[in-house]
Amino acid sequence: MSAGDLLGLESLPADAEKERLERELRHARRLKAVGELAAGVAHDTNNLLLAIQGYGEILLEDLPEGDPLRADVLEITRAAARAAALTRQLLTLSHSAEDVPDRVDLNELVVALETLFARALGREFELRLVLAAEPPRVRVDPDQLEQVLLNLALNARHAMPRGGTIVVETELVELAGGLRLPHATLEPGRYGRVGVLDTGAGMGPEVLARAFEPFFTTKRRSQGTGLGLATAHAIVEQFGGAVVLASEAGVGTAASVYLPARGTIEPART
Repeated sequence: MSAGDLLGLESLPADAEKERLERELRHARRLKAVGELAAGVAHDTNNLLLAIQGYGEILLEDLPEGDPLRADVLEITRAAARAAALTRQLLTLSHSAEDVPDRVDLNELVVALETLFARALGREFELRLVLAAEPPRVRVDPDQLEQVLLNLALNARHAMPRGGTIVVETELVELAGGLRLPHATLEPGRYGRVGVLDTGAGMGPEVLARAFEPFFTTKRRSQGTGLGLATAHAIVEQFGGAVVLASEAGVGTAASVYLPARGTIEPART
């Protein structure tokens, strides 16, 4: 076999490989463009659906049992909740940790969400904010963190069917020895923490051990899919953090989101 034959045999696979890589690159670029478009549409749609759901729940509180309009409003809120869940999944899948701001003030984010939380929880719940004196900064997509915290707040609401108090707190913590969990590991260092605390039914050890399993839920079929905590964990994990649950049956649940701290925010000078 001549040298020319050898060169020809070698060039064919190389050309084929180059063409394959170019096709994959074009495909990846198309997917990125579609993902960015989906993220923008999903974000705006999600905000509208949350408003529909919130106002629907307020209407339900004002409509007495037996009112013929109650069933229609209930269907509206259920449909909005299902649609919002789909848009949140789109946001989760289309966002990248590399495209978010370096620092987000957890205190400012929680305060900005206060009205939305209060509307989603309903009038029978008292929402209390306990903010850190030293506001932590974390690297996270604020839209995705909003989804996580809203999910935790709604879980707390379901744990207290007769109403109660839900506390959302922030703090800057030092994990000197890190934290080892069945579903995550946090390295030693400083973390911004957002906690959502309730005094509801709580969870026993068996339920707590399975809380992050996809599709596992103790709620009725109409109340949830079992993806809430699994999705929350996936969102937080991509930013180097973890969702930590502490719960006891009959006592309540403390759900905490830990995210690596990126320094602190200096107080404004007057």
